[in-house]
Amino acid sequence: MQIIRYRSSNGGAAVGLLHNGQVIGDAITRVPTTHPVERDNASPYDGELRNLLRMRASELRAQIEDIVRSGEAG
Repeated sequence: MQIIRYRSSNGGAAVGLLHNGQVIGDAITRVPTTHPVERDNASPYDGELRNLLRMRASELRAQIEDIVRSGEAG
């Protein structure tokens, strides 16, 4: 599993989890920024990555496995 940063379809910076070559959709979040354009396009998921990183490894793995199993990944 890797944490990746990329450009989202709307041009903003995004962060996601890459698991077995697949971006886990529910874990994708905007990167908090002070850049005015990106700040104006802020996502409702701000802070979600911080919450994921605070989880114990076993909790994070279980959440990722649930997302993959449910078909919500990607």
